[in-house]
Amino acid sequence: RLNRVDAEIFLCALYRRENQAKLAVPLVQDLIHRYPRNYLLRLELGQMYSTSGDGVHGLEAVAEVARLKTARTPGFERLPWEKIYYQQGSIQFWYNDLDRSLENMKKVTSSPEDVDLNTGVLAYLRTGQIYDMKHRRAEAVEAYKKAIAYAPQAEAAQESKKYLSTPYRRM
Repeated sequence: RLNRVDAEIFLCALYRRENQAKLAVPLVQDLIHRYPRNYLLRLELGQMYSTSGDGVHGLEAVAEVARLKTARTPGFERLPWEKIYYQQGSIQFWYNDLDRSLENMKKVTSSPEDVDLNTGVLAYLRTGQIYDMKHRRAEAVEAYKKAIAYAPQAEAAQESKKYLSTPYRRM
């Protein structure tokens, strides 16, 4: 009983690592019930749904985060909008809604100082990948260069370097 929350969090991490996100959904929902002010759990729920093949519920979970932020719900007021845009854009990217994903990534990259390094560099990487998928190579290269300059040591910046010479292609 004393370690239940710790165990749920650990299981979620394991399920995510082992590509079993669907099994993590009820655990994340329980954690949200216990900690309703924790926006990270709700963003994670969106990610879990998306990863498990349910992009609709993934986007709904992120829309709920946006609703709570708009309503100034305690705990959500410090969440930057850019983090919400990034999460929406990521889900849209993986479900091939490239135009909407690009809109959201542009919102993130227009205010990169308002997000953590990981989110910022990933937004530039995704922007480049979207441009490559839309056959807009010059804009893709520019986005990859921005990812590299934004956080040179980040894994996403290293990945961006590969796409400077070879366009991104989804497998």
